[in-house]
Amino acid sequence: MRLVAKIAAGGILAVIGLMVLKAVIGLVGMLAGLLALAFKIALVVFVIWLVMRLFRRPRDELA
Repeated sequence: MRLVAKIAAGGILAVIGLMVLKAVIGLVGMLAGLLALAFKIALVVFVIWLVMRLFRRPRDELA
């Protein structure tokens, strides 16, 4: 009976461990997704700023 209880407890712990691991991996994946989205937004803003700066310069030189 003790062996059966140990196997059952081990199985329950394994299932809980896998669920926790899955949750942690999900959170890390979500964080990575958010970081990627923030990076893309920053890249778009940087490109817009760069283009505006490049197009503004000739007008300043002409004036």
